[in-house]
Amino acid sequence: MRRFIHILLLPVANFLPALLEAQEKWGSANSNYLSTASIFLNPSSSVDSKTYMQLNLAGANAYAMNNVAYLRNFWIYDLKRNSAYTPTIGLNLQKLPKFAYANASVDGPAFVISKRNYGAGLFVRARGVADARVGSLATLGSYLVQEGTNRSDTYLNFKNTRASEMSWMEYGGNFGLMLKRERNTLISGGINLRYITGVNMMYGRFSELNGYYNNTMIHIQDMEAVYKYNTAAFNSGRGAATDIGFTYKKMTEPVNNYYANSTRCNCRQIDYVYKLGVTLRDIGYIRFDKNAYAGTSSGSGNFYTDRNDTSYVSAIQSFTNSPSSARPFVASLPASAVVQFDYNFLNGIYLNVTAVKNLVPNSVTGVRANDVLAISPRFEVQNFEVSMPLTLQKYIYPQLGLAMRYRGFAWGVDNMLPFVMSKNTYGAGVYFNWTISLFKNPACSKKPKRVDFCPTKTKG
Repeated sequence: MRRFIHILLLPVANFLPALLEAQEKWGSANSNYLSTASIFLNPSSSVDSKTYMQLNLAGANAYAMNNVAYLRNFWIYDLKRNSAYTPTIGLNLQKLPKFAYANASVDGPAFVISKRNYGAGLFVRARGVADARVGSLATLGSYLVQEGTNRSDTYLNFKNTRASEMSWMEYGGNFGLMLKRERNTLISGGINLRYITGVNMMYGRFSELNGYYNNTMIHIQDMEAVYKYNTAAFNSGRGAATDIGFTYKKMTEPVNNYYANSTRCNCRQIDYVYKLGVTLRDIGYIRFDKNAYAGTSSGSGNFYTDRNDTSYVSAIQSFTNSPSSARPFVASLPASAVVQFDYNFLNGIYLNVTAVKNLVPNSVTGVRANDVLAISPRFEVQNFEVSMPLTLQKYIYPQLGLAMRYRGFAWGVDNMLPFVMSKNTYGAGVYFNWTISLFKNPACSKKPKRVDFCPTKTKG
């Protein structure tokens, strides 16, 4: 039981001090000039990119969000003017489904080329995801830390409360192709294929927990739980994954014979009016087979909670005998469906709407993606870009971010409000990417032929 409680609560405990170290790349993931980043949101974005070649030298991002606890009236300026300032943590007592989520990645070398009717690339990344659906467990947790409040019996009746954390390395390749070029319509498809080596996995789930608590005790009538974990180590598991994406573009001109970044099309770049993309992302698994363990817990009982006595902690830990056994297990990656719509006002201004929907059931061992709706206006030209993404976590919790790019260097924050005002903060983040970009095919430096179309029988 002790292992199970530890596994279930560790991801949640890790979120709270890390709220200001996190970010998803909404400010650059839809950029037409950052192909080494955009392929992870839609692998077909390597086709007809506005960057001919791009080499990613380094990058990192992290993102965290929860509705369990917050930094009370937090303001970055308070840290600057008072080095001894310590933010205080408040608890969210609203009766809403409680969750916590975080992801992070370190981007290693990556290379993407977009030429003629295809896009291709290679990449290396380290990733980690943690998620928790804590439900009534958060309410119970707030009860354990609050003092001096009279409570009548409050009932616990919840299922599939879970928490999980997984980290891994991935080595992959990207390939995309123009599938249809007809009149003003361009349809592209792309795929990322990845070989994965696992590092760490912790998973715990209450399949059922019934009971109640009041001023003096916690009564557990019935509990059923399962947990799985491994000893963290490089290459402790192996797996594979894929991303599959398609993009429909409504172009400004006919594209029947169009080739991107190629002398075959006289090096002309045809723009789009709007594009619509769909992606199945992180469809895959890791099989942990080194120092991997699994077990179950069940039982019932009463635990008395004297405010001046912590004996209830050891009582919970010894609640029931829950031995674990060494055996391999399979964990799912955070599979999700992504839909993107990007409108081009044809003056450097774009409006993007992206929705992400988790596809991993709550009862499946592994980590889950977060449901997100992002609305991102941006100004984008070759050497400069600025975006202000408004993200709605779980489709209802808003955050306003800011991102900028100068040539191949991009950075951003996912929640800019703590930088400008004092506000209760439930999540925030930072990220960057440093790339070397070749925007034009060197062959295009030659004077192009004066034609208004792309001939079909010219060497490129």
